[in-house]
Amino acid sequence: MLLLDKLWRGFLYVIGFLIENPFITMGIFFFFVIRAFVRQVRQSRKLVKLSKEMKVNPSNENVKAFTDVLRKAPINNHPSTWTFLRETYFSVKDVEKVDYEIRLELCEVLKKKGTSGVYPPRENHNQVKEEKIRPFSI
Repeated sequence: MLLLDKLWRGFLYVIGFLIENPFITMGIFFFFVIRAFVRQVRQSRKLVKLSKEMKVNPSNENVKAFTDVLRKAPINNHPSTWTFLRETYFSVKDVEKVDYEIRLELCEVLKKKGTSGVYPPRENHNQVKEEKIRPFSI
């Protein structure tokens, strides 16, 4: 009980100090607001950079990196943002160099972020044809 009492008194002391000094309170508030803004700008710039890399060189690594950043990034509710995400997805949707599972994962992340007009990719038909041609071994 003694420890909880000391923690409660310390908490009340800090709250009282912040109430008496509004400039410090506002400074702390604006620090966190600016930090969140800078983080969002960095995330969006990273998404744009990875999108350009993905369009030039669609590979498993680039799509995975884009998906990981997209999963963590906050997405603005704006038509230009949705268009950007859709265009990026459509640039790799049917590329056979990228594994189907990775493209499907990107599609699922986009759907979770609320992007409309995104549909699952088609599987590579060449692999299906090769599996049909291959004779069965007994």
